[in-house]
Amino acid sequence: MRSAIPYQAAPGEGVYIAGPMRGLPNNNEKAFFDAENWLVSRGYLVLNPLRISRSIAPDEVMAESPMFLGTVIEIEKRLLEHCTYIYLLRGWEKSVG
Repeated sequence: MRSAIPYQAAPGEGVYIAGPMRGLPNNNEKAFFDAENWLVSRGYLVLNPLRISRSIAPDEVMAESPMFLGTVIEIEKRLLEHCTYIYLLRGWEKSVG
């Protein structure tokens, strides 16, 4: 994995967005989707964990169910293996997942 994200992606380069969700308003939705939009506009294939978790269960269910959260984390770990970069949002080090 490289340490910096080039301004423009090479074909097929994927990036995972890492950052805090739980305990923040709307699970930090604005930061995740702003980052996703910026990365997509530069040609990256983006793995947005907020989008993935919401495709499995609503935020309320995810917050209350360790089973759903565990499932999402396992899916993301497998997808992360195929990413070239990780895009770190402010506060990423406080992320539990």
